[in-house]
Amino acid sequence: MKKHFFELSLLAALSLASAVFYACNDDSPKPSNTEQTNPTDTTDTTIPIDPTAILGCMDEKATNYNKLATIDDKSCVYAPTPIYGCMDASATNYNPDATNDDESCVYATPDGVKIGNTTWATRNVDDFGTFAANPQDAGKFYQLNRKTAWNATETEVTSWEKTTFPDTTWEKANDPCPIGWKIPTRAQLQELVNVGSTWSANYNGTGVVGRIFGSGNNILFLPAAGFRWWGNGSLDYVGTRGYYWGSTEDDGSNVNLTFGSSDTFAYNVGPTPGASFVRCVAE
Repeated sequence: MKKHFFELSLLAALSLASAVFYACNDDSPKPSNTEQTNPTDTTDTTIPIDPTAILGCMDEKATNYNKLATIDDKSCVYAPTPIYGCMDASATNYNPDATNDDESCVYATPDGVKIGNTTWATRNVDDFGTFAANPQDAGKFYQLNRKTAWNATETEVTSWEKTTFPDTTWEKANDPCPIGWKIPTRAQLQELVNVGSTWSANYNGTGVVGRIFGSGNNILFLPAAGFRWWGNGSLDYVGTRGYYWGSTEDDGSNVNLTFGSSDTFAYNVGPTPGASFVRCVAE
């Protein structure tokens, strides 16, 4: 009986040792702790997403703000900080980095010349708020109290404004002179007439006709580049007469300086859509 029991115990011990040996030396693949170990378990572990959700930028300050978005997807894009400054390359304070024009532009002005008690610009007004490049350049025509600049070369123009302006006084906002300058008054025009002038048929060899006012180093040349008729804006009197605006109302009329080869005078101009040149004076 004891012998039989001993044999059974020895057999059990050998079986256990064999099982441990094979378990330690088995190279077959084993499921990892992250793998599904139960082939019959089909549970979906994916986090469910609301099918009605709309992804997008939910920040109202962003340029791509989506007011319909219900989930912010971190896609917001923001506009760069605006840089304010003068954006006109022809101005002396032009800022090439500016993204927003703040209307601060300052333009170079020609040297003025003192005639009597008034400092006159040495060049006619060209485009609104600018001077012509040279003293002999005609610049641009202007109608009374209007900002539109008309060229001094084409005989006929289109889109001419032929209605009469209801007032005979230039408003500050419509004065085409650059900053620091203004349209002369009647008294200043008359002062220019009184100092005397001479006719020039070839100013400084440029071939331009006009009058030279003043004397010595204090001289002022005004081209005789004509004017534009009130009815259709047609160009007339080029090379024979000059017409220049004044700012002061006088007896219901505006003032104009005109001259030819033998006369120079300031006179009243009734309310008219005709166009003349502008020679500014210092403010």
